[in-house]
Amino acid sequence: MPRPTDIGTRNRILAFAEEGLTQKITAQRVGITRVTINRILKRNQETGSLDPGRSSGCPRMRNARQDCVLVRLARQDRFKSCSIINADWLRKTNSKRVDRL
Repeated sequence: MPRPTDIGTRNRILAFAEEGLTQKITAQRVGITRVTINRILKRNQETGSLDPGRSSGCPRMRNARQDCVLVRLARQDRFKSCSIINADWLRKTNSKRVDRL
């Protein structure tokens, strides 16, 4: 996933847009794609802010208590298979199957 564009670059993009430069020329001067320029300007128009906003990311599958239980189960016997840890997990937490540790 690419990094968000820094605030200095966002300010330059907004300044170029206020001067009346096209998105294509702005993209060439700043060195990022025209699509990114468009997204930044659109977000600024909608929210009035140049902040990149929040990234959605993947939602958490477990809460902090369940994380502790899972770690404890895995550390009880380091040679347990994932299927055995999964069975213990289901018994202790009444939650979904664990695909990865």
